[in-house]
Amino acid sequence: MHLLKRLPIVLLFATLIPTGIRAQEKKKFEINVGISTPGLYALTDKDAATDGNERYDFYLDGPRLHYPEEKQLVYFDLESYRSTLYPSISVELSYKLAETGFFKRLSLAGMLGYHMVGFENFDPVTKQSKKETALRLDFLMGARLRIIDRPHFCMYSQAFLGKDFRNDCEYWTIANEFIGDGHEEKVDYQVTFLGFQVDLGKESNLGFVTEFGYGYEYSLSQLFVFIPGIRAGVSYKF
Repeated sequence: MHLLKRLPIVLLFATLIPTGIRAQEKKKFEINVGISTPGLYALTDKDAATDGNERYDFYLDGPRLHYPEEKQLVYFDLESYRSTLYPSISVELSYKLAETGFFKRLSLAGMLGYHMVGFENFDPVTKQSKKETALRLDFLMGARLRIIDRPHFCMYSQAFLGKDFRNDCEYWTIANEFIGDGHEEKVDYQVTFLGFQVDLGKESNLGFVTEFGYGYEYSLSQLFVFIPGIRAGVSYKF
């Protein structure tokens, strides 16, 4: 009789054990999907630098006349295009290495970025234009340092290195001419100076993320410390 009277209490306690265990579990993964300003290629984009004024410019006078003829033709080609830069879309995944010890503030992190540019090249001889879409997919790996790590708030810095894959569009060739005299970068990088992740509530796994950084995923100015690129999105912890 005494056992039967206590059975409901025992069953209630037994059902609460898994709940308590789940409540104590530490969420090690965080994934977020964000939209951002374009990457470093935006800083080499002539059309973007002229505020997208929707006009073609040809600079074959002045100092450039002293360049070799083949170099003049290169610049003539560079100045005869228009482009439309679109925001970049990216996904980040991070994994906490440890809860205590030397690595307790470190996370392994990966990033997948997608970039798109509308491109139109004008042929001043035939008076015809060719329209294409420049596409690029980036795979980067790195580490995140959690400067402030609270149950529902995190401030961090992170750095990535990786490689991109581009479609066969003339836009990337022109961008390379601006970056390094036609030489494509071997390694892509992204540095997040400061990132912030905030949960929607104490019981929610969803949250918001905002990042300020410089690199091939998002940037705004070569004065990268003072005017960084911006990325914002939604996050999920599990």
